[in-house]
Amino acid sequence: MQESQEKFYACLSQEDFIGLIEVVQWLRESISCQNATFHGRNIIEMGIIPHLLNLLSKKFSKMGSLQTEIAWLLANISAGDSDETKYLVELNIIPVIMDAFRDIYNDDLHENIMWILANISGESNLVYRDQILEGTVSLFAKELTKSPKKIMYYRTAAWLIANLVRGTPYPPYEKVEKIFPVLTQLVDYRDDIIQGHTLLSLVYLSEEAQENHIKSINENNLTQKVVGLINSKDEKNTISAVKVIGNLAKRNKYFAYVVISNNYLSLIFVEEL
Repeated sequence: MQESQEKFYACLSQEDFIGLIEVVQWLRESISCQNATFHGRNIIEMGIIPHLLNLLSKKFSKMGSLQTEIAWLLANISAGDSDETKYLVELNIIPVIMDAFRDIYNDDLHENIMWILANISGESNLVYRDQILEGTVSLFAKELTKSPKKIMYYRTAAWLIANLVRGTPYPPYEKVEKIFPVLTQLVDYRDDIIQGHTLLSLVYLSEEAQENHIKSINENNLTQKVVGLINSKDEKNTISAVKVIGNLAKRNKYFAYVVISNNYLSLIFVEEL
């Protein structure tokens, strides 16, 4: 660890970005390999994370490979125990990486930033979830409508959204209202993982659905899309689709349904939602 620490600071002082990439990549691989003996807490003890966050600024945007490696390393650390996550949050990692997401156009960097945010928002501490929700939904919604991304990008985005809308109490409608059009886009991807995360988001959003939730689900044609996934080949997705429809039926007197079996569901629309 000491050797890596010394090399990191030497490269940093000399602005040796190639050397920094090598050190950060080695650290990232060391904590993510099977049976790793080097962990996120060891990197925290090195005292380098504030410098890593500084390197994620727009000033260093031309160093795309370095920034991607840094975000990847931080994603692995954020997947550690709650103390490691707390350390990152207390270093103000959330606003730093959100600025990077907003100011730097780099899909690989963005994907790793979403991993960090998904890991943090997946913690039981809903304060983290709410910090991430503040001002981020519009940004993600805008980014997902841009040029086509790799499939893993959409999978990560769908996972992040599922983490952001889960938890009790559920986030208020005004914090999640821009998520519904994004879910409409994501649920159309013919990918079981993307559809799975999207359906899970809709389970959460319909669990305590108020009038605004139901209206947004209907206006974005999500009810019909969920119905279309009831016979999904993925059993978990089928179960989630049934839960969404069941939640909507409980919340709306004009909506009725009958479960035929674990895998099939018959719908009766009494009146338009």
